[in-house]
Amino acid sequence: MDPVLLGARLVGRWKSGAPLALTPSQDDVTLGADPKQNNNFDFSDDQAQRRCPYAAHIRKTNPRADFDQGGLSQAKGVDPRRIIRAGIPFGPEVSPAEQAANTTSQERGLM
Repeated sequence: MDPVLLGARLVGRWKSGAPLALTPSQDDVTLGADPKQNNNFDFSDDQAQRRCPYAAHIRKTNPRADFDQGGLSQAKGVDPRRIIRAGIPFGPEVSPAEQAANTTSQERGLM
């Protein structure tokens, strides 16, 4: 598979920002530059994942119309509009000495 297409299928968008749901076979730079157009879609007509796979980042973080609105999603307490992902912090808190020196000596961040 073409590496650019593979990257787009992992993320759910082309490098320009154009979503696979609207431009599944090639990037559209004009669409990618227009936030009103490139965010105006859902996955209701792509249940077979022919344009954007379920595993794509965009589809996991904002599933849009992937969940049915009446039954299963609300019964399990899933907000069908958005799934929030949070990073896991690692490393110790910043020490007063590090704060005073405005530098860090420990490894820390988000996974």
